[in-house]
Amino acid sequence: MINISSSNLAKIIEAYKVYFKEYFSIELYKWKAVRCFLAYWDIEAVNFKGMLKQALSKTENLLTLMNNYPRNMLEEFCELDETKVREMFRELFDENQNVVFRINQFRKNADELLRLWGKGKQHYQTLNAITTYLWLRYPDKYYIYKYSCARKMVRELMPSMVLKKGSGAEEVSEVFKLYDEIAKVLQKDADIRKMLDNVLTEDCYPDKNLRTAVVDLAYFVGRYYHPEPKMLPEPGTKVQTWIYSPGEGARKWDECVAKNKMYLGWDDMGDFDLYETREDMRTRMKELYGEEKDYRNDSLATWEFTSEMNIGDVVFAKKGRGCIIGRGIVTGDYEYDKSRDEYRHVRSVKWDKVGEWTLKEPLAMKTLTNVTSYANYVENLNKMLESRTEPETASNYWWLCANPKIWSMTGWMVGEEQDYTLYNTAGNKRRVFQHFLDARVGDKVICYEANPTKQISGLAVISKESDGERICFRKIETLASPVDLSEVKSMPELANMEFLVNPNGS
Repeated sequence: MINISSSNLAKIIEAYKVYFKEYFSIELYKWKAVRCFLAYWDIEAVNFKGMLKQALSKTENLLTLMNNYPRNMLEEFCELDETKVREMFRELFDENQNVVFRINQFRKNADELLRLWGKGKQHYQTLNAITTYLWLRYPDKYYIYKYSCARKMVRELMPSMVLKKGSGAEEVSEVFKLYDEIAKVLQKDADIRKMLDNVLTEDCYPDKNLRTAVVDLAYFVGRYYHPEPKMLPEPGTKVQTWIYSPGEGARKWDECVAKNKMYLGWDDMGDFDLYETREDMRTRMKELYGEEKDYRNDSLATWEFTSEMNIGDVVFAKKGRGCIIGRGIVTGDYEYDKSRDEYRHVRSVKWDKVGEWTLKEPLAMKTLTNVTSYANYVENLNKMLESRTEPETASNYWWLCANPKIWSMTGWMVGEEQDYTLYNTAGNKRRVFQHFLDARVGDKVICYEANPTKQISGLAVISKESDGERICFRKIETLASPVDLSEVKSMPELANMEFLVNPNGS
């Protein structure tokens, strides 16, 4: 018996019930996957590979994701040594042995087969995959272990327990004890039982002990449950300090500030949560991006972003090697947002300082650097940002005037880039030619449509400086309520603004 926060669990369950009604149809495959596996599983099957493929056929993204192929690798291993794979599963499903031993043994056997196979550097038989096999075989006893989901469940229900990624099967066993307690609570909830009974079809596992419901609840918490953002570190966790680069040339910084997020690239890697060690990440980078680099710094950045950074940590954002542009506090765990076009690796951050502070000494070129051990350096960074001296202006502000008869900004979508020539249709320099030369990447642009519209319709940033011929803008916001020029003219502090004094030019 372990002690969990019953009040927090009650809140989670109530939120899950709301989610359940709207989204459960897309999660039903979990119950179907169990039913399918139990219907076809036969350890003594003559064609073991064919049986295994059929038994796992409805697992969908549980065992096949972008850049993560545990199911495919099992089929490859069956081609190599079907008898070996059969015995791996026989041992894994032997309930007379300790589950931690069985998980570790399965991984060791997979390592051996990978060496014999010789065609790749990963077998993808992670804790997540192996616990999925256990859950499919014994759905009334086991659960699926996914680190990000488990960590969030632990934080909400057992904050005294510290879950460390890469600690192995022993940690899985402890998480399963927590999940057992959650299952006991769900079994007493008549609403949950009734909701399941109403939606589970004949091709679903009936889930009388609600173990699969716990699996689904954990996924819900990991992906969709967002209580009030936490600003304090977990008990027993030291606050760390990081320096972070928000994209090449800090190009993601505006979005970071607007959404209180920080983003990381390496999208080809897929969900970082599925890599159990930094070396796994490094190996995958070599497969994806070539063997020429050793990827030590890159793999360190992705590993630390996923597994070492904690809620309550302090992050300084940088631009280039000589400038700090912001500071914030981490408020959320790692998330993989596959709906994004790029920079899909995300954490929530409350940015409390935004500006531009020039440094005397250049920063490291790395995307993410842990500077916690440099106490004096961190202290000086904080003093610089907290000083009464105003920071250097982070960016200039420009007024872009467009003729809607030639180009209407209303059709310009957020995130899209638009180039603009420095010369008019007659081939002559625009009247404000020098302004185009002075504009710098990151400068803000107020998007104004001239007669007959006469409104500010959106905001943009300079995304590429002038090359002498053109300049590029990227739209960052469309105003829900455009601002009339008359309203701008009514503001006395803007009376001397260049456009109001001389409205000609771009």
